[in-house]
Amino acid sequence: MDSIWLKVAVGTVAVVAVLIGAAVFWPSGDSAPSPGVQAERSKTVYDTWEQDEARLRAEPSQAPADPPQPPAAQTPPTQPSAPQPTPPAPVAAEPQYSFRELEETEKFEAEKLWDWIVQKRKMGRLPTGMGYKEMTDKCRELMQRYPGSIYDFYARRTLGDIPDRYWKMYSITEDERDLTRFQVQPRP
Repeated sequence: MDSIWLKVAVGTVAVVAVLIGAAVFWPSGDSAPSPGVQAERSKTVYDTWEQDEARLRAEPSQAPADPPQPPAAQTPPTQPSAPQPTPPAPVAAEPQYSFRELEETEKFEAEKLWDWIVQKRKMGRLPTGMGYKEMTDKCRELMQRYPGSIYDFYARRTLGDIPDRYWKMYSITEDERDLTRFQVQPRP
């Protein structure tokens, strides 16, 4: 009698295992993407983090961003004439930056703190309610400990990069976001 019940128990476990395996590994019909959807991939949080990290770790630019070009004025067509040469667009002076050099130990400590700030910036983007409080405090610490250094520049740029609504929440002043203090005035 023990062998019959043993066979029934083993058979029941086998059937349940097959059903669970089929449910897990069998493709569902509603998960197939419609045509064209697969071509455009949605932006993930990892893509946003990569963009943030590239922007925050970028060296201070030596050339200003390209200013938006105004649309050309619409003029009614007249008699064809010789093409008029367009005057070259005025080029803005390239900002030059100057930073205080740090000693090796200071540079190591500043780099450690800067990496921590970048990670907190990533966490602040998550919908968990983490916010930017710790990042803001560490940016201020970095600015206070290494004034005039490139890490001071990075910290100020990071404070200016967070959404405007957090500026008032964390009492971020215009002075803390000001990057012009690192620019060297061009000589005439």
